[in-house]
Amino acid sequence: MEGWPEGTGPDALDRARREDGLSQTELAALLGIGQPHLSKLLTSVSRPSAKLGARISDYLRKRAGREIGLPGWVHEVAEMAATSPAFQQLVISALALARNKKE
Repeated sequence: MEGWPEGTGPDALDRARREDGLSQTELAALLGIGQPHLSKLLTSVSRPSAKLGARISDYLRKRAGREIGLPGWVHEVAEMAATSPAFQQLVISALALARNKKE
């Protein structure tokens, strides 16, 4: 499905870009698209594909984590847990062990 992921949109993406001090060219490179395509997205001339929407959502999610001070590895763990059931189970087991040590 094409379109902006829930909770995002051209205004949110452009605001994040400006707050991060990125040019349109720099953000486009991060998203894996050209600057002209990004410009069309930001001016609502174009809508992102589902694949690009996922990359936009990922950029905004990682950015939100940086704003509250989460280290980069936290995002990597979350991404791996979301895509790998085996890794997710490993994280759950590690959390259980850590909780037991606290008690």
